[in-house]
Amino acid sequence: MSNRSDLLEKLMNINKECSCIESNAISELSSENEMVHIQSEASVTEDSNEELTTDDENVINMARKSPLFVTWKIGKDRKLRGCIGTFNSMNLASGLREYAVTSRFSPITRDEFPKLHVSVSILRHFEDGQDYLDWQIGIHGIRIEFNTEKGYKRTATYLPEVAPEQGWDQIQTIDSLLRKGGYKGVITNDVRKSIRLTRYQSEKITVSYNEYKNAWRSRCC
Repeated sequence: MSNRSDLLEKLMNINKECSCIESNAISELSSENEMVHIQSEASVTEDSNEELTTDDENVINMARKSPLFVTWKIGKDRKLRGCIGTFNSMNLASGLREYAVTSRFSPITRDEFPKLHVSVSILRHFEDGQDYLDWQIGIHGIRIEFNTEKGYKRTATYLPEVAPEQGWDQIQTIDSLLRKGGYKGVITNDVRKSIRLTRYQSEKITVSYNEYKNAWRSRCC
């Protein structure tokens, strides 16, 4: 889950559709379209002659059509500003266009731009867990399926970085995820054991607004 802005640029250079998104975002100055442009342009410098490693090529092939999440954080303390994504496999360009502008949080304002960091998490290595503890903090993200106290089926997920950032152990993470998914009853060990858990890993790429701005200026010059 390293910060690899250079890899994101390679993804953008390979995916021609991303170039179209960038051009559209430049010509339209609405806040929403500029946010998509920031997300799709999250790269550092263009170096089309740089050779890709085998690992990079694997990630690029995976990113062409993969589940993904987009996370916005703001300020020095990187407070969560927005996070949304999909477990359906999507083309990178289509996924960024659809999920870079989240409707779950209030719209990002222009005044917030200089304080923003955006991350793209490409999800991979999905595995069924044997039980609710069959995953490792800092390595796996988890997606749980469960029935609420009223019998309704619900799902919820945390990306791999959430538990270590919050300082949670596995049980605290599971309990928080149950609450996030809408479970309102008493959380017992039997409730935890009834969970169907899927674990996964991610390639996470992060860029700040200032990095984006500097990269864009260098491309324009």
